[in-house]
Amino acid sequence: MVKKNIKATSGVTTFTDLSVSNDASSQLYLRFTFLTVTVDSSEFTVRPNHLHISQQPSHAQYGNSASSASFGNSITVRVRDGANNVLAAADNTGNMMAATILETGGSVSQNALLGTKSLAMSSGSRVFTDLAAQGEAGTQFKLRFTFDTVTVDSNTVRVLPYALSVTTQPSNSQYAAAASTASIGSAIAVELQDGAGNKLTGSDNSGNNVVVTPLEVGGNIDPSSLVGDVDRTVTAGAVEFSLSIQQEAGSHFKLQFAYEGVTVQSNEFAIRPASITISSSPSLIEYANGHSSAPLGSVVCLVRDGASNVLSGSDNSNDLMSIALLETGGNPSELVGVNAVATNSGSANISFASVVGDFGTLFSLRSSFMSSVSQDSNTFSIKPHIAFVNLQLSYSYSTGFSFIPLGSSFGVEATDGLGNRLTFGGNSANIVSIGLHEANGTAASLQNVINTEFENGFAAFPGTTIPSEVSSALFIRSTFMSVTTDSSFFAIVPYAIQFAQQPVSTSFSSGQSVASLGTTKVHFLTGTGSVAVFADSSNLAVSYSLKKMGNSSTSLSGQTTTGILAGISTYAASITDDAGTVFSLVAQYLPTGQSVESTTFQVLPFAIQILLPSTFPAAMKVDSASGEEFPDAISVEMQDGNGAQLTKATIDIVAELMLASNGATACCGASNPLQGTRTITSIGGTAVFQDLSLTQVVGQGYTLKFSTVTSPALTVTSSAFEILPYSLIVTQQPGGAGVDIDAIKGTSHSVGIGDGVG
Repeated sequence: MVKKNIKATSGVTTFTDLSVSNDASSQLYLRFTFLTVTVDSSEFTVRPNHLHISQQPSHAQYGNSASSASFGNSITVRVRDGANNVLAAADNTGNMMAATILETGGSVSQNALLGTKSLAMSSGSRVFTDLAAQGEAGTQFKLRFTFDTVTVDSNTVRVLPYALSVTTQPSNSQYAAAASTASIGSAIAVELQDGAGNKLTGSDNSGNNVVVTPLEVGGNIDPSSLVGDVDRTVTAGAVEFSLSIQQEAGSHFKLQFAYEGVTVQSNEFAIRPASITISSSPSLIEYANGHSSAPLGSVVCLVRDGASNVLSGSDNSNDLMSIALLETGGNPSELVGVNAVATNSGSANISFASVVGDFGTLFSLRSSFMSSVSQDSNTFSIKPHIAFVNLQLSYSYSTGFSFIPLGSSFGVEATDGLGNRLTFGGNSANIVSIGLHEANGTAASLQNVINTEFENGFAAFPGTTIPSEVSSALFIRSTFMSVTTDSSFFAIVPYAIQFAQQPVSTSFSSGQSVASLGTTKVHFLTGTGSVAVFADSSNLAVSYSLKKMGNSSTSLSGQTTTGILAGISTYAASITDDAGTVFSLVAQYLPTGQSVESTTFQVLPFAIQILLPSTFPAAMKVDSASGEEFPDAISVEMQDGNGAQLTKATIDIVAELMLASNGATACCGASNPLQGTRTITSIGGTAVFQDLSLTQVVGQGYTLKFSTVTSPALTVTSSAFEILPYSLIVTQQPGGAGVDIDAIKGTSHSVGIGDGVG
């Protein structure tokens, strides 16, 4: 009580500026005192300017076993004046601060708010310690605090359930005929519960829905696979869903229901496809190399809905598509390997299953999915490996025989990929046959071709022979179940080979740089000496080479290998850049190395040519005791028909001194006037005479003639030159002192022609 003293005037006192500070109450009054006399005014109210929540309520969630959800234990509300000062004197026990609960978008009973909801002010504030929600859930709650007529609302707070409970579970389903969806329930029910398991019946806010999404254990599922109203408002604490599944199949689906972060999952349920189709299955399989089983390859099975759409969402690793082997008219064989796989995008590709121990034509596969849906494939065949038994790598003719027997133990067997004979299976309708072929696939002659059945996995071909054949690469082709198998290559060696047409001696022709040896023929013979008439080889099986003086030469022109036709190798041989007197041609059968050498022949140049040095004189003077040496070496070149040097020619050349007047050999007594090395073998196509000289001869009209030592011989003659004496010497003088010239008349007198030493 604040005292104010004001003097009375005419018995009346007027108070014009009384006010209250730092307080708020509905039970205030004024007391006026004059001397000892007092009077109290009527009660009046002083309201705060506003209320302020300094400690907001917290979000609430029902705890385990709890039927209420606490908003916090220190919600603080203060009364403030217009200057935002706390009215610290506000502490009247008769003035209460009251708390109520509100819900935006929903209705809430005040019974849903538990705790001490009305508290007297103390020092201008009040702390609420036990406010809690009951029977409610949602995200749009507020607490409203009222002092007299002044109110303030808290921040929006959530009240979350302790748990969701699926009270009606989804059911197993299967796509019906013509249907693209499978219903999993029309009244799947979920309710919100507190920690004590009570349904939160007050939950009805239109802004708080239960949302359902699909799950798949061991797989992936697109949320769009769930068909129906998947987002529904809670009514009286519960919600119902009518849902279907599309594009999915499997046995491990769940539904997850979520309410503001609180979730629950349903039990697992299964969705079966309407049908299975096998889009890819084998038509013919065989045993893989190195394995005792025949892989099926890629077997593709598709799961479909009732409208025949592939259920592309089907991909659960726990739901396997399996296949089993069936055999028409027999017991199914065993499948090994992976014969069951999970579907992926509605497709199961089973690519690691194999068949063991069987072969034939009437097999099929049965696919199964989720135990109750199955489909059979078209029939297919299982082809074994075909192995050739006792087929030699090479056969030779025996003396007196014109055919090759394959042997009584020759045959083919059906095996797995490890070479183990398959002693069961097969089919009497499946006949195996064999034929002979060249390396290029051309059919060759085979006598006593047999078509037969397998017996205990082996087909025998006794008495089969190959007539009059030579080849380095033949093979046997077997045909079984319309499938062919080729053996490895084997050879038939000729009994002998011989030149039936020899190369001929030849010479280079005018205008030609190549000399033809004619056409040669080499025969390939059987054991009877007859030509192997079925020997045909389009590949270059016969190689021809040249020998010269017993040594190999590289002078053959053009291609040096040929094939064989009807047992004969025909070769048009020619030579280039070479000449000589002892050549031979060697024919070699390349596959075996057998060879034959022809008779010898010669190859002559077209011409020989003297290459005189520039110092070669027209006249030579004897100037030494040994005669006149030619000033430089004289070369004689072997030439082809174009005048080109035959750089490999090796022919002996003989030099002679000739008289130009009659072409006769010059002579002077018993000795040859042409001294030095007169016979030279050409090297690199040229014969070089380096030491020729003349002796005991003088005169005019001499020539040098060079000739090949061949038949016929090739010759070339130099231009004429003269040989001059070194000097003239009078060896017997005419007359003399005291000599009667007349007496010696008729007596011979001589003048000597001397060489350089007189």
